[in-house]
Amino acid sequence: MADLAWELLGLSGSGMDWRLADTVLSNSGVCTEMSHVRPHLTPPTIAQLQFMGLTGLKVTCAACDHVEIIHFSVLSLPDQTLFPVIARKRRFVCATCGSKASSVSPDWPD
Repeated sequence: MADLAWELLGLSGSGMDWRLADTVLSNSGVCTEMSHVRPHLTPPTIAQLQFMGLTGLKVTCAACDHVEIIHFSVLSLPDQTLFPVIARKRRFVCATCGSKASSVSPDWPD
């Protein structure tokens, strides 16, 4: 048996990175065991979230659970900024307790 590992990268415009690894082929060339295929999704940008109708983000204090909604325009970040990068570009301080420990999530409509 031969091990065959391959990956398909850079699917145009999809933002997905498909990987298939550790596929085991029998002598007849038929897969006898295959790991699952899962896409690697690129995090959304501010522009993509705005396109989906979101107007801002929700910052939750880890110390006192205070929640603040912040509009994207207040952040003064480019629209192409990836959402997970926002917490690194802008440090949030809780207005209630002064803690810098917080979690950031999209402000999904209820």
